[in-house]
Amino acid sequence: FATAFDFREPHPETGLLVPVSPARRREIGRALSPLTHVAKGAAPTFIVHGDADDVIPIDQSRRLVARFKECGVACELAERPKQKHFGPWALK
Repeated sequence: FATAFDFREPHPETGLLVPVSPARRREIGRALSPLTHVAKGAAPTFIVHGDADDVIPIDQSRRLVARFKECGVACELAERPKQKHFGPWALK
């Protein structure tokens, strides 16, 4: 998944796109994370996540649900046993 985090920005002198520093990558990642955008007054949320997901660890959904609840937002996580990232099970 390295390419998903291969952030580049224009070099101040040349304007060419260059890779960002590890610190800048973390900064961008935090800005993109749903965790940083949860706030009181957010819409009630329902999340479906397979516990065998090999793309996004289920802990990320658990942390997101906890954050919603910290903010007083109704949120429910439906964990699907032995299911991977996506499938017809998600629609049932």
